[in-house]
Amino acid sequence: MNWNPQDWKFFNYVFNIMQVVLVFFAAHFILSAQEPEGFFEIFTVKGFIPQFVFHLFLLTIVVLILNWITIREMERFYSTRWRRVCIYFLKTLLVPIVLAFPFAYLYLAFFGKELDLYAYVNDLWPFLLFFFLFINVLMLMRYILKSLLLAKKNVVPDEEIRLPLEVYSGGIKSVVDQTKVALCVREDRTIWIYLKDGRAFTSRESIVRLKDQLVTDKNFFATGSWIVAHDVISGIDEGPSVRSKKLLLTFHYTGLLIVPKDTVSRFMKWWEGGL
Repeated sequence: MNWNPQDWKFFNYVFNIMQVVLVFFAAHFILSAQEPEGFFEIFTVKGFIPQFVFHLFLLTIVVLILNWITIREMERFYSTRWRRVCIYFLKTLLVPIVLAFPFAYLYLAFFGKELDLYAYVNDLWPFLLFFFLFINVLMLMRYILKSLLLAKKNVVPDEEIRLPLEVYSGGIKSVVDQTKVALCVREDRTIWIYLKDGRAFTSRESIVRLKDQLVTDKNFFATGSWIVAHDVISGIDEGPSVRSKKLLLTFHYTGLLIVPKDTVSRFMKWWEGGL
């Protein structure tokens, strides 16, 4: 099955509606969980609407942040998969759940109430755990579906493989042929593109976007933080950690290019197999 952009646009529309409904339900449930008025009658309680709007705003911000984290973390899975999975769930599940406790305390203190920790853990904490877990599952499903259903759309035709790359030097844009690219690397939140003649430029693309453009050419190998051309690697040395590798280049580069131990096997197949 291969979706076109219109199908994917409709899917995202439905997905966003589902997220909005979940946020509305979660905000309402949180406010009604410990109130005697109940789930439906709480609408009549004085001061409910401002608190409801506040919870809607807060949960919407949290969901947007989780979406942003999901996109960033999923794009890095191809290089350090299991470690990134742990970091992903730490950021998107454990951290929100832990932060819910001090937020509940400060929120109730603002209204002159005390936090009943036992009631909170029994009534609200399981719901929040389920809410964040369900949101994460939805976002993961969307990312996986995008990878599977739109995969054929990302295939670059042979005649487009060597499209020039946009680079910048002193704020001035120029283009370079990718056959001249030796290394793309992220350094202090800046993406640098080093050419085989020693010149260096910055790029406004992410490593992931550059990977999409370059690794269709088998001359390039990519990890989560760098992309290197096969013909600029002069040798391979032992890395700083067990089973990791350090690359030696044919041109002067002051940084370290480390192949993580869980990527070494894939790298060695590429390196020993030539092009």
